[in-house]
Amino acid sequence: EDFSTEVYFAQKFRAENPDQPIFVVKEAVAGNGIDLELTNGNWNATGGARYNALVARLEFIKLELAAQGITDYNQVILFNQGEADARYNESALRYDDNLYDLISSLRAETFNGQLLIKPDTMWIQERIRPELPDGTYSGYDGAAYVRQGIYTALARDTADAVHAADIVISA
Repeated sequence: EDFSTEVYFAQKFRAENPDQPIFVVKEAVAGNGIDLELTNGNWNATGGARYNALVARLEFIKLELAAQGITDYNQVILFNQGEADARYNESALRYDDNLYDLISSLRAETFNGQLLIKPDTMWIQERIRPELPDGTYSGYDGAAYVRQGIYTALARDTADAVHAADIVISA
């Protein structure tokens, strides 16, 4: 799999916490939106394929860690999504509600009688990229709405949201 920002995050975390193990779980497929009406809705918490795949991976990792006797660990979710929803103003305008619903649903998921992710799990949301890899502008009409929706959704998730550079951190 291709890795990007999560590798940078893991390296930075490792440098600051050399004695703590770190496990990276990646669920990524380009072009997947949250909005059910105008995108494929694969990240939608009401049965989207990417959402379900992430839940399945988290369940698997939880079992693997428990099998190794690892029960005390921090969880961080690094989420980079939004370009598919930014293609249309209508879906971009709903992005804050759709992202908030996704975060809330994931926080409520249970597995073996326990929350799948811990209540203090940090959610790191990257802003969508305004440029394509070749340096040209993405041209998505709703990019500004999606970027604002990220901030709005995370502010609703917690009063302690911290905004930094091109990422938004919520714990």
